[in-house]
Amino acid sequence: MVRGKTQMKRIENAASRQVTFSKRRNGLLKKAFELSVLCDAEVALIIFSTRGKLYEFSSSRLAPCIGKYYEYIAYFRLCSRRYLVFDCLFMVY
Repeated sequence: MVRGKTQMKRIENAASRQVTFSKRRNGLLKKAFELSVLCDAEVALIIFSTRGKLYEFSSSRLAPCIGKYYEYIAYFRLCSRRYLVFDCLFMVY
């Protein structure tokens, strides 16, 4: 038997929503672990429940991984600004 496609909308029943959150959270954590092992990837996953409870997974230490993310974002923004300024100057002249 084939399952139907799940509609992406908020589950109104609180109990059903909590069960779905728990199942999908565990599945997502498992997939993150599998990706890190199979592909030797550095993976960090942070999940906050609606009640504010923290769930996390990191293939290595979390702090250096997040630091790496911030460095990447800062570099990307810097490069984007440089290209934006260059493009604007190119259009003017």
